[in-house]
Amino acid sequence: MTRHFLPLALAVVALLTVPYFAADAPAANAQGELEQEFSSLAVPPGVVQVVRNGGHKPFQASIGAEYSVALTYDQLRAFYDRELARNGWEFTYDEKLTDWGRDYGGYSACYRKRDQRAHLQYAGSTANYGWTYAIDLTWGSSLCR
Repeated sequence: MTRHFLPLALAVVALLTVPYFAADAPAANAQGELEQEFSSLAVPPGVVQVVRNGGHKPFQASIGAEYSVALTYDQLRAFYDRELARNGWEFTYDEKLTDWGRDYGGYSACYRKRDQRAHLQYAGSTANYGWTYAIDLTWGSSLCR
């Protein structure tokens, strides 16, 4: 009985992993597109990149960074409204943010380009997160509706 178990176990593992890798292919393609989009975006003068992140898994891909700069939300919004529009992105909405009910003056703005989303998050003028704003480009995420 043990001799027959190993081939059966390997067949089950193969059947379970094939859909995973098939689902990962579109996310890997989207990741490449997002990386190109992200590298084409300019940043405001005086920006210091604090963290860069990104990656993909089946049905989702993202790339983004957190930055430190002495700009207000209105200044950042104006900059990214122009910059993203220049690259074909359309503004969809913005909203005020709180952190567990505390108001630090944070905001979030969302943009759309085909099936991709751009999310601009301003920490707030009184926040102390170690970064001023973040921008993330995503595919398959519910970050921006």
